[in-house]
Amino acid sequence: MGLSQNRWRLMINGSLPLTQILTGVLALTFAAAGMAKLLGLQIEIELFTKWGYSDEFRLFIGAAEVMGAIGLFLPRLALLATGGLGIIMAGAVYTHLRNAETAQAIIPLGLLGLLAFLIFLQHIRKTPHKVEKPTGLP
Repeated sequence: MGLSQNRWRLMINGSLPLTQILTGVLALTFAAAGMAKLLGLQIEIELFTKWGYSDEFRLFIGAAEVMGAIGLFLPRLALLATGGLGIIMAGAVYTHLRNAETAQAIIPLGLLGLLAFLIFLQHIRKTPHKVEKPTGLP
């Protein structure tokens, strides 16, 4: 039996700011990953080369991850940033599977799931609360 929409709303708006915590964790994760790519850490260069991607693509993905991390905190861009980061993670899952790195695909797949959950939390937070009349009353 799942949680009703009102219970989710209570969890989100209650004492534990679930949306803010998840946003912060995801933003730190993507900012760190993006900066590693932008700074040209040797492991990032080696991986992108091994996968057949150019340095320009590595830099593009790094910049997109950093911009997405920042966008998660901007209300007008949060949904776009979440979706963009989700597309990047879907591409990462594809890259790992294409290169027979099944175990490595778990992390971007998990991040993709967390991004989807964040979209759900953002949506339910914005959905107006409806007060329903009890049945049988005029």
